[in-house]
Amino acid sequence: MRAITKIRVKYSKNRDVCMLSHLEVVAIVKNSVEKSGLPVCLRGENKKLCIAFGPPLPVGYSSLCELFDVEMQQRVEPESAKQAFSKNIPSGFEVKSVYGVPVFSPPVDTAVNAAEYMVSNLKNIENGDLKIREFYSKNEYLIERITDKSAHTIDVRPLVKEIKFVENGIFLLLRFGPKRTIKPDVLIPKIFSLNEEQKMSMRIERIAFYCEKEDGVLRSV
Repeated sequence: MRAITKIRVKYSKNRDVCMLSHLEVVAIVKNSVEKSGLPVCLRGENKKLCIAFGPPLPVGYSSLCELFDVEMQQRVEPESAKQAFSKNIPSGFEVKSVYGVPVFSPPVDTAVNAAEYMVSNLKNIENGDLKIREFYSKNEYLIERITDKSAHTIDVRPLVKEIKFVENGIFLLLRFGPKRTIKPDVLIPKIFSLNEEQKMSMRIERIAFYCEKEDGVLRSV
């Protein structure tokens, strides 16, 4: 089924639902889209929704900027789509904006390569400014990443575009891409030498996505 138009939806996920996994969120969003009554494109024998999701949000994080793209059989006004999705999305989620994107634009998960985060509820961080200066002074900053399948060391220095203390906590602007990503809940404890209690108290919120061009300029997505 050929798409006539494609819309991009930005939605928030608050702390009440922060423990839901990415797969659980995908199921919730798909259900909301199905119930919206909008002319969504379906493909294949199983009539699957033509929907694509942005980069997964780690369990435990809240967000102001999650994304998904939906292909439509007919032209749909963004405001009408926003209202239709808002009526069917459950508590803990909120549709922030809906806007059109070119039908043949890159998938939303590859259209972004940088994200802003706010890390709050940090307790008793000592010499924080000094540790940030030390981080910036290094040409490389190695962190071992351990998963269920492997353990390897990556240089995260090129992935940190900005880190600073602000009124509500620590602001981070991180680059990411295939096989080159670092999560704030791994990076912050390493830089600031947090103990287990401090790690457990952290609250992390993703606040914006960007596309960073080769010249370093950021374009909001």
